[in-house]
Amino acid sequence: MNEFHNKTVIVTGASRGIGAAVAAAFASRGAVVFANHPDQDADDHRHAIKKWREESKLDEKRVVPVTADVADPEQVAGMFRIVSEHGSGLDVLVNNAGINRDRTVRKMTDSEWRQVIQVNLDGAFFCCRSALPLLHEHGRIVNVSSVVA
Repeated sequence: MNEFHNKTVIVTGASRGIGAAVAAAFASRGAVVFANHPDQDADDHRHAIKKWREESKLDEKRVVPVTADVADPEQVAGMFRIVSEHGSGLDVLVNNAGINRDRTVRKMTDSEWRQVIQVNLDGAFFCCRSALPLLHEHGRIVNVSSVVA
């Protein structure tokens, strides 16, 4: 299946869970996938990406790990510069990165609340804004959310 041959995809939060599954699915169907992960514990995230890439029998050129904290607009801009340097524009952005601070409203600190908003909401905004100049005419942006987030 090569339905995404010559397509470029960014998946945020791609080191595990839904993001890893989405990234592997695109890559297995022919896309070049930029698999985003945060800069915190970057080695662990890169190892996780390498593991699912190998388990999925995907070529290294098909899955490109890229470090960027989506809550940081400068890091997001840097990630999109890397994609731009790839030279093929962008076909799909999947905003999947998200965090959860498992607390009731009464117990959640202001700092924890800000972290959740910065990653889950600001991160999607920063990625959409950076994607638009690269996005092909029929490109797509997919925003993933959950009841937990």
